[in-house]
Amino acid sequence: MSEYEQISIQLLQELVNGTNKIIALLEGRTLSELDDPENWLTSEQALKISEVCVRTLYTLRKEGEILARKKGGRYRYFKKDIFRVRNYHLK
Repeated sequence: MSEYEQISIQLLQELVNGTNKIIALLEGRTLSELDDPENWLTSEQALKISEVCVRTLYTLRKEGEILARKKGGRYRYFKKDIFRVRNYHLK
C-alpha cells in the first residue's frame, strides 16, 4: 500500500469518527461519554448483552442504529446503545 493510500485511509477514518461524534452529540450524548473507554464494548460483550445474533449486530451497525467505532482493527460498540437494543428485544 502506498503512502498516499495510507494517508487517505487514515483521513477517512478520522472523518468517520468525527461524523459519529457529531451524530452522538445530536442524539444527546456527551463527548466525555464518548471518550470514556468504559462506555465501549467489544463485539463479544455486545452480543452477550444484547442477545442478538452476529448478523443483527452487523446490520444495526451498518444502518446506524447503534454507535460503533473501529479501534485496533476491531469494532467497539457504545454501551448505552447495546442496552437499548437489549431492552427493545425484551419487550
